Amino acid sequence: LGYELVSGKKREWRIEAWCEFKKRNQNALLYCFRGGQRSEIAQKWMREAGCEVSRLRGGYKAFRRYLIDETEHICSRLEPLILGGRTGSGKTLLLSKIKKSLDLEALANHRGSAFGRRLSPQPTQIFFENALTYDLISLTQDGEFTLVMEDEGRNIRKALSPRTST
Repeated sequence: LGYELVSGKKREWRIEAWCEFKKRNQNALLYCFRGGQRSEIAQKWMREAGCEVSRLRGGYKAFRRYLIDETEHICSRLEPLILGGRTGSGKTLLLSKIKKSLDLEALANHRGSAFGRRLSPQPTQIFFENALTYDLISLTQDGEFTLVMEDEGRNIRKALSPRTST
């Protein structure tokens, strides 16, 4: 059915658009939401058109499951150092100077209580969680699980942060 739905001019147009996207985004990956059969077909079509793209096996659901599992694993070993202080005292500036720090407000695209919202929108909850996990993986890949982060409430505007205990 998929081959019937995407054939002829529609197929050519899609392959051309995918290849153009890949040229503009060299690190792009191809994936399906579920298991990966559709992305495997799309990858084959792109390869036939001379456009190589890596495919995320297992689809987005497998990737999301990996991120959730990694977050749980890292958080079970995490040793947070919580940076507290009054509004406007420079906590965010200090965080930017510390190599092993996690800026939750930056991940949530929030400027803090003193300055309110940004002109650009906040990420979705899932995008926030994925970016958080990516940062956690990057910051702990050396086996060191002590991270400095600002004392935040449970909600950073709309994006929820993980609950830390002090």
